[in-house]
Amino acid sequence: MKNFAFTGWSGASGPTVGAGGRGAYLDAIADNPDSGQLPSRPVITYLGGPTHPTDGISFQTSTFADPQGASTFAGMAWRIGEIEDPTAPAYDPAIDFLLEYTPIWESGVLGNFASQIAVPGSVLRVGHTYRARVRYQDNTGRWSHWSLPYQFTAGAPTALGELQGNLMITEIMYHPANPSAAEQSAGFLDDGVFEYLELRNIHATLSLNLTDVRFTKGIDFNFADGTITTLAPGAYALVVKNRAAFEYRYGTGLPIAGVWAATDSLSNSGERLKLSHGAGTGIHDFDYDDNAPWPTSPDGGGPSLVLADPGTAPDHALAANWRASYQPFGSPGTDDVAGFAGWLASQGETDPNAKPNGGPFTNAMVYALGADLVANPAALFPGGTLQPGAGAERHLVFTYVRRSGAADVMYLVEVGDSFTAWQSGPAVTETLSTLPNGDGTETLTVRILTPVSTVPRLYARLKISIAP
Repeated sequence: MKNFAFTGWSGASGPTVGAGGRGAYLDAIADNPDSGQLPSRPVITYLGGPTHPTDGISFQTSTFADPQGASTFAGMAWRIGEIEDPTAPAYDPAIDFLLEYTPIWESGVLGNFASQIAVPGSVLRVGHTYRARVRYQDNTGRWSHWSLPYQFTAGAPTALGELQGNLMITEIMYHPANPSAAEQSAGFLDDGVFEYLELRNIHATLSLNLTDVRFTKGIDFNFADGTITTLAPGAYALVVKNRAAFEYRYGTGLPIAGVWAATDSLSNSGERLKLSHGAGTGIHDFDYDDNAPWPTSPDGGGPSLVLADPGTAPDHALAANWRASYQPFGSPGTDDVAGFAGWLASQGETDPNAKPNGGPFTNAMVYALGADLVANPAALFPGGTLQPGAGAERHLVFTYVRRSGAADVMYLVEVGDSFTAWQSGPAVTETLSTLPNGDGTETLTVRILTPVSTVPRLYARLKISIAP
């Protein structure tokens, strides 16, 4: 049947069909009224990379030619259609048969000749097979035949790794605090109108292109339709439920990329949230929850759900990588840094020197060491080892853990050969490494420059000072 329709066929029964099959014959009948007057069929050429990344699909077409003359160009059109391909990675035999006849993207009629075109990555799905074609129109209204197809299977976008490693979902306000009396008087009667999501580019120097970035689960939002399509290093972008309500509570001037679909809301009981590239390639795809081990106070208590240490690009699916915001209503578009006083209040404590829950550390030490962020606070006591130095020398190496981003805390490693004379500074110690732990803390390793063999005894201690 395929040979009969499209290739050509002869056999013991039925008529002989020439080259091109019955399709070519029907084309000839259709062309007969305009025989010899149609623009020449264009030739399409692929310009992108060998893996056909969804964000790098572009084509070039041949020069316009027409029996009526070279100056008769009136328009051109491009199209992409998906086809049935059992060899494609994403092939699903359970879905309806796919026909190229139904386009998944069309350029529409372009009145100016452009030999090249880029296909939007948002229309292509990784692992699916497509055919691209182009055709011309002359100023008599006659269209050429569509070009022969260029067939390809879409590969992963080139920007995927860059986005997965640097674009973080840093804050989820899924169940805001109830509206205040003033907010209700302003017409904001439902807590849901204050919902928002926050993203951040954690890279120090690289700007991120958000044109093909979308939320596709939880809420629907396309950054190409918003006001922020490029995210500078360290910058934030917010997507909100209701802009007027959001700005009433948090003020104006924050980096709002746009408003998500009016029919969407974040679930108060947790749900799947997916940030995608293009037609659904996952950047971050996870389920948040309002039950332990996830933080529970963001479930209507006022705080938001905050990614604890975004600079380490943590796994968004792990509850241990999230905490409640220090700020009582979240901190959209800014660092969630409470300082010690705000942190102390958020813990329901007033005395910096009290030891909460009978633990080994005072409140001040819990804050400075990040003991509230780790599973085993007792393991945070500083420690030391001896390591080889030059020749036969050995040096004391001191290790301690601190809260990431605690700008109001000063950590000082002091050294002495008695308990009364302590020294510190670059002439006494050197920091060997600072390693993030992925839980909002980081481990520092410091070497004592004085060899242990040159003194009768050597002590090291960590001095913590918190700015008022």
